[in-house]
Amino acid sequence: MSDNGNKKKRLMTDFFGGGKTKKTKTSATVFLVCPGAGGVLPKDGTLEAQLGRMGRVAVIPKSTGYNGRNGCVAGSNGSLNQNLQIVNDHIAQEAASSNDDEIVLVGQSFGCRAIVHWICGNHEVRTHPSIPVPWSDDATPDNYQELRHKIQKVVFFGYPLDHAKQDRSAALKLLPENVRACFVIGTSDKLALGDKLNQEGIKETVESTLATTQIIWVEKGGHGPPNEKTWTGMNLNKQLEDFLSAKAE
Repeated sequence: MSDNGNKKKRLMTDFFGGGKTKKTKTSATVFLVCPGAGGVLPKDGTLEAQLGRMGRVAVIPKSTGYNGRNGCVAGSNGSLNQNLQIVNDHIAQEAASSNDDEIVLVGQSFGCRAIVHWICGNHEVRTHPSIPVPWSDDATPDNYQELRHKIQKVVFFGYPLDHAKQDRSAALKLLPENVRACFVIGTSDKLALGDKLNQEGIKETVESTLATTQIIWVEKGGHGPPNEKTWTGMNLNKQLEDFLSAKAE
């Protein structure tokens, strides 16, 4: 066959998609879960099982030293808090193994606060007015900025916003505008709503501090994630999928 003939064949093959086909990788969702104080999730396993229906689930294990003790206050000599360093290490691990997959951070109780302080790059302050202190340059991990830009969606189960001595909303107010947050809150969760279970108060706080948020109320729900029956009954996965697929305004 002449060179012109070969050229035509190549052009026709390219146009009609003949020859070898190129497989394209479909991106998935990785849910990296930050447990509450004590470093463990509820024993019923509902959170991991249900999130596993929507993507791959990775949980920061207690064995790493992550446990919520000392909260997110600065470490010795102002170094990065141990819990925050562990969160950073696990995000780096998932980013390295997940390629282009989307990483969604999921917090449960204290884990919600750890996520917020990690995203904002600051330590919590426990005295009034509770304005968080930024990490020092020496304490900031070398890969932090790169990892930070990979996180654009977070889901919080039982964010412990109510506290007698701390302004837990101070850190939320510092979240970047490109971060979209979904709060799953039980209507009987006193750690989130206070003793008076003030839903309007937390709604106003959350919506005034974040650019894009969604609150999912769990009727008669407590501080932990919903159990299997409640989760499926309220079709929580569908609500979470709608949140995750919605485009930023």
